[in-house]
Amino acid sequence: MFFAGFLGTIINAGSPTMKKIAVFLVPLVLASLAIAQGHGGPRKFRFAGADGGSMVQLALRPDVQKEIAATDEEKAKLADLEERMQAQVQADFEAMAKANESDPNKMRGKIGATGDTFAEELPKILTVPQTQRLHELLIQKVGDSALLRKDVQQELGLTDAQLAQVADAEAGLLKAFDGMLNAEKPLTRDEMRAVSAKAMADRNEKLQKMLTDKQKADFKAMAGKPFTFEDQKPGASEALSAKP
Repeated sequence: MFFAGFLGTIINAGSPTMKKIAVFLVPLVLASLAIAQGHGGPRKFRFAGADGGSMVQLALRPDVQKEIAATDEEKAKLADLEERMQAQVQADFEAMAKANESDPNKMRGKIGATGDTFAEELPKILTVPQTQRLHELLIQKVGDSALLRKDVQQELGLTDAQLAQVADAEAGLLKAFDGMLNAEKPLTRDEMRAVSAKAMADRNEKLQKMLTDKQKADFKAMAGKPFTFEDQKPGASEALSAKP
């Protein structure tokens, strides 16, 4: 699943379908876990879930690059990777608009697949220890959403029954998001935040309940050494909101 912050270009496109896409993305913006906080501009698409695109953009954060000791050469390659990913995402949106695509699941699948494709290049840019630490930081940043990742599911040894529960929990979250699009009266920003927060809390509770005690311990260990992201430090939210 992904979250978005790349709405300006879409909304200004004028196409009814593009506007539908923009409205579809709004709940995801409000539920964002700020993977790319401090990175990118108003016309950047921001992944903020546990998918590949989120991993790429997490690697662009200055605090993360410092933690993994990225070299200047690696930083340049990461910037190029994200730039190419951004171009493909925009092309994806344009293609969906041209095809009058309005199915939220297909939209999510298309953009998510693009992010995953570009994330496959990360191990070619970073060293094994850097890639491992990046994976740990993603788990710390997104929390229970990481349970949607196939590599995490495989490492934890989730059974078919548990995988079905994961899918059901995620379906419930997406249903709540999509329900905001069909509301008789448009929801305010605060109302969307409230609905998104409750839906995510409900999903996370379901995800935690389906894990065994050992899996919970293993999942916690997968996050590695605790790390405090810049936007989690005292006063960070005020500083970020003050930026133009």
